[in-house]
Amino acid sequence: MEAHTLSAPRIRVNMIVEGRNPRTTADYDQEELKEFAESIRASGGVATPILLRPWQEGKFQLVAGWRRWRSTIIAYGDGDEVTIPADIRVLTDEEADHLALVENTDRKAMTPLDEAEGAARILATCKGDRGEAARQLGWKQHMLDQRLALMYAIPEVRAALRKKDILLGHAELLAGLRKESQQQALASLMAAPALIEVGTFKSMLERMALSLGNAIFDKADCAGCQHNSGTQQAMFGEAIKDGNCTNKVCYDAKVDTVVQSRAKALESDYQVVRIVRAGDNFT
Repeated sequence: MEAHTLSAPRIRVNMIVEGRNPRTTADYDQEELKEFAESIRASGGVATPILLRPWQEGKFQLVAGWRRWRSTIIAYGDGDEVTIPADIRVLTDEEADHLALVENTDRKAMTPLDEAEGAARILATCKGDRGEAARQLGWKQHMLDQRLALMYAIPEVRAALRKKDILLGHAELLAGLRKESQQQALASLMAAPALIEVGTFKSMLERMALSLGNAIFDKADCAGCQHNSGTQQAMFGEAIKDGNCTNKVCYDAKVDTVVQSRAKALESDYQVVRIVRAGDNFT
């Protein structure tokens, strides 16, 4: 990655604006920030430069080093006399996203959700090439696939995970459902008097899942499908047992296609062919 570097060893903290940090502010422990600020004050300032890029109106956007920047402000304030060492590079959005994600991953474990959202942005810059995205991130392909799979979770599920209203296991199980089902299941999960354990929640979803082993349709298209529990087991730490489908709409549509085809084939031999579905005529 080529980037033009300017010479500017120290920058006023009030000339810096927050950037596209893949780690959300909520991930930072406030007491830890205060302790780091005390350490900065005791040592006379930050030693490791933060990474900036030129921004609007003569300011600089933070690419990496939010913790160092924020703790410096806690320690010394944000007056014109307060500065911080900085490397300044002219970067595109894609380059900034890449450097921010790599810096955060290397420095301290990010949440799986932040890694997932950051990896999705990197994948977009790689035009969907997962191999290249994994190479840029320094991840194994399996880790990239696991993190990207979490993006199947609808925004409401990801928001609940970020606020810690649900656990990662809940989010992974929900991500295996179709979007409409995720909304319903999340509502039920949140409505419970106490947070349902991941194992109990998994058992609930397994009871509602549809068996692929008993399906009458060709299951070739099901291999690798995000709603196939076998695929989910490869992607997530938490998934329902193998051999099930979590997309009832798709499952029922495939069954109906086969039934309609069989009924059509019988019309030449029988005057009346009637399809009776479960629930019809009190069946």
